Amino acid sequence: MSPNASFSVKSRNNLTWPARLFVCVAVTFWAGTPSGSANSADKPTDWRLEKDANGVQIYVHDADAHSYRQVKAVARVATTIGGMVALIKDDKASPRWMDRVVEFETIKAVSAQEWYTYAEIGIPWPFKNADIVTRNVLTQHEDGRVTITLRNEPAFVAKKKDKSRVLRAGGSWQLTPYPGGVLVEYVFHAKPEGLSLPAWLVNAITVQSLHRSAERLRKLAESNTYRNVRLSYIRQ
Repeated sequence: MSPNASFSVKSRNNLTWPARLFVCVAVTFWAGTPSGSANSADKPTDWRLEKDANGVQIYVHDADAHSYRQVKAVARVATTIGGMVALIKDDKASPRWMDRVVEFETIKAVSAQEWYTYAEIGIPWPFKNADIVTRNVLTQHEDGRVTITLRNEPAFVAKKKDKSRVLRAGGSWQLTPYPGGVLVEYVFHAKPEGLSLPAWLVNAITVQSLHRSAERLRKLAESNTYRNVRLSYIRQ
């Protein structure tokens, strides 16, 4: 397995139009802010627990009644921190846990600690599919924690005419090792250009979508493929 291997997958499901609309908006780049920059350093401190099931907690932050929620997933995962990093960087595995991913690939690997990814998210007619280009930067702290910051870079590759480019996005992974596993915290927020959907519609499905994806991620991370992975650039 190569954590940086390039991979793309094409898939569609047979959900009805309303169901597909709900699902595709809320997943992969969960939640957002309808105005301002999602790259802001501002971090909400008033997270509210929205769902706690099967070892995965979902927290939400409501800016106001008309805004898209910011959402955070938290889970304890029985894997190594190297295994968790390897899974996050494994393009081939991404469609197995990210809902509605049509294409996903690493388009440039600057180093083991910095890489750029491209993702296309399936959006049902009459909307165009959305795509996003992200710069990922990995830092391991003195206490062993790993942070991966995600920042969109919409100009890094040419915009495709038949896609709605995500212009405002950002987030982070926080991986904290503990005896027997890793505490995983994931926050991401985005606002696709030209996809104007009411906040109440997106918010209604976001929590469930993120919870399902986090469960899939944990299951993969705890599999034999990843749980014993060691990476030369990650201190265990």
